[in-house]
Amino acid sequence: AAAAVRESGSGDAFLQAHLVAAPGAEIADDGELRRLLGDALPTHMVPTSYVWRAQLPTAPSGKLARAEL
Repeated sequence: AAAAVRESGSGDAFLQAHLVAAPGAEIADDGELRRLLGDALPTHMVPTSYVWRAQLPTAPSGKLARAEL
């Protein structure tokens, strides 16, 4: 998983989570994720948007390619 700060059309910043499901895992809906994370994190750290990916983008070095999120 990775998180990135994004900007809405009105200029407001929000946190977007990029997630990869484990093989065979059931994917939770956004509301369930917010609830689970809300129990463990401060409100300002709970993402408002969730993007499911087959894999996270990586640079040739193997590190996360944040610009591609």
